[in-house]
Amino acid sequence: VSQSRYGLDLDAVDAKGVTAFTYACCRGNTEIVSYLCDLPGIDIAAGGQFHGLAYACENGNVDMARVLIERGRLDVNAFTYENQTPLQRACNAENVDIATMKYLLSVPGIDVNRRADGDVTPLMILCERGLDEAVQLLAVVPGIGVNDKTEDGSTALILACLAIKHELS
Repeated sequence: VSQSRYGLDLDAVDAKGVTAFTYACCRGNTEIVSYLCDLPGIDIAAGGQFHGLAYACENGNVDMARVLIERGRLDVNAFTYENQTPLQRACNAENVDIATMKYLLSVPGIDVNRRADGDVTPLMILCERGLDEAVQLLAVVPGIGVNDKTEDGSTALILACLAIKHELS
C-alpha cells in the first residue's frame, strides 16, 4: 500500500475498483497525473490505470498519453480494459487524433502489428473505417504488416475496399 506523506492510501479503490489516479487520467488532469507519477511507491497499475492511457488515446489527449508512458512508465503495448492496445484505442476513436497517433508511433518498442479482439491490427482498423490520413501515417511505419490477414483471410487492402462507399458499375 502506497502512503503519501499525509498518510493517504494512494492506491485505494472505490466500489468500481477505480483509483484516484485513474480518475485524474480520465478527467484529463495532466498536472495531477504528473505529480502522482512522481510519488515514490505509488502503484500506477493498481485499479487498472491502463484505463487512463486508453482514455487519453481514444480522446486525443496526447499530453496525457505522453505523461503516462514517459513518467508513469506504462507499457505502450499493454492491452487495455477492452483488450486493445493504446494505439488500437486511438485508431478506434470517434475522431482519430493524428498527433496522438504520431506520438504513439514514436515510442520506442511500439508493436504496430499487435492484434486485439477481433484479430485485427491497427492498420486494419483504420482501413476498415476508411480513414485515409491515418492509414497513410501508419502504412509507412517500418515493419507494418500491410499483408497481414485476419482469421477470415482479409488484408488491410480488402478491408479498405470494403469501406469504400461508392457503387461500382
